[in-house]
Amino acid sequence: MCGVRFIDWWTSLMGAVAAGALIVIGIGLMIRSIKFTDALKYGALFVGIAVILAELMKVLVNFWCSMSFCQHVLLLAAAVAFWVWRQNSQQSQK
Repeated sequence: MCGVRFIDWWTSLMGAVAAGALIVIGIGLMIRSIKFTDALKYGALFVGIAVILAELMKVLVNFWCSMSFCQHVLLLAAAVAFWVWRQNSQQSQK
């Protein structure tokens, strides 16, 4: 399957980031530099962002793997054309 190793690595990385954030929040609670209500907000925020990024990456990799080689080339050409158009429009504004 296309991208399985990358998806596994990315999911593990997002889990590690969320766990690290929870550890830092826990330490902040222990030394009383963070209020309990703020800790709940921050914990939910970091874990939620990690879950969203993990799922978004799975969707993007699966979308990329479902495309044919011709579609990859066309997408690359569209990206290059968009980049050139942006460069030209930024230069004309100056």
